Amino acid sequence: MSLQADDVVVRYPSGFTVGPVSFSLEPGVYQLAGPNGRGKTTLLRALCADLPLASGTVKVKGYDPHLDAVARADVAWVPSLPEVPVFLTVAEAWQLYAGLRERPKWDGDTRREALELPEDLRVGEASSGQRARIELLCALAGDPHVLLLDEPFSHQDAVGRAVLTGWIAELRKEHVLVVVSHETLPFDVDGHIDF
Repeated sequence: MSLQADDVVVRYPSGFTVGPVSFSLEPGVYQLAGPNGRGKTTLLRALCADLPLASGTVKVKGYDPHLDAVARADVAWVPSLPEVPVFLTVAEAWQLYAGLRERPKWDGDTRREALELPEDLRVGEASSGQRARIELLCALAGDPHVLLLDEPFSHQDAVGRAVLTGWIAELRKEHVLVVVSHETLPFDVDGHIDF
């Protein structure tokens, strides 16, 4: 399996618990669906090893991103709110993320140009639509196998929405994409993870 979750549980100090959740996904697009406050964002963060697990396991192509740096580099999370450091330029940002994934030779300029992002634009000076596109570019840096998209269309402008829709059609053939969205998606999904 490309992305597998076995009885994943995340527990906050407050006692709020997410899970257990289990699924096995091959390349394609999957919608993580459920009511607000249920823990969808928490689950995405746990899948990419941004949050520790209370129990269970996550595997990306057979390896645990919580224990293996190579597996961690093969999963990217696009948060609903921007997180890329504001002092970086667009070029510095995607190069940083490609480097963190140990793929410094990844060519992000083609993707950057498609998103109509100037390479010397500082992240902190970007519009909200540009910021959303920068987050997407950084998630794609190094070509990770798994993309976790949290409300990917909510802050995108028309350019970002069109490009993202096209890229999802391209990426779904060989990548696993898990999408959280409260709006109707502009493409078909290969399955749902009801949560």
